[in-house]
Amino acid sequence: MKCWKCKKDTKVIALKFYRDLKSNKKYSNPHVQRYIETLPLDIVSIIQTKYPFYKSTLSRTTKEKYFANNCSHCTALQGDYNLYEEINSPFLNGSQMPCKHYILLSKNKNVILQK
Repeated sequence: MKCWKCKKDTKVIALKFYRDLKSNKKYSNPHVQRYIETLPLDIVSIIQTKYPFYKSTLSRTTKEKYFANNCSHCTALQGDYNLYEEINSPFLNGSQMPCKHYILLSKNKNVILQK
């Protein structure tokens, strides 16, 4: 995506949450999340290891802090509205997009990153 502030290309990610894992290893019930206010610290750590530009950020527009994409060049917030709701936004149809990485939580709360 092109940053609205510095106009340079910057990576952006979306988080999609699934309810369960079927026996054929296909995930079901995907939900792309926006305006995420809190996440477990172990999940945040894994996400930020791979995507350091995705972090809790204060939005001047919404006056709230939420986990969001930030430009990797100028650190400007790349707001969730622009990424998920505008026409031609990268995640407008995010529920249908394939996942590149999975973070799995087991019943004993172990976190596993899978490609």
